[in-house]
Amino acid sequence: MTTGTATAAAHYAGQYEPDPGWTDEEQQVFDELGIGEGEVSLRKLIRGQRRINGKLYDAIDLIIAHLKKTSKVETPELKKAEKLNDQVPSADPPKCESGGGGLP
Repeated sequence: MTTGTATAAAHYAGQYEPDPGWTDEEQQVFDELGIGEGEVSLRKLIRGQRRINGKLYDAIDLIIAHLKKTSKVETPELKKAEKLNDQVPSADPPKCESGGGGLP
């Protein structure tokens, strides 16, 4: 039997929140990380981090593309930045929710 206090604590911990509808890609990440169905708050945190990762990846990609168009010479630093950014949507969880990828 669950007490009112335990139920309230579980609610605030995200254990009794409704399933917000996870994508197949998100479910793959949760499975890789061993995140259970009842860990809704952690799943939402991972979803948010994936979105942030994707936005940063896309923004940096746009900046690099702009610099390549407007610069007369491609510098070693710009090449390195592009190479580093291309590694962001890697196969490592939590991956990246972006047009750039994030899944193997």
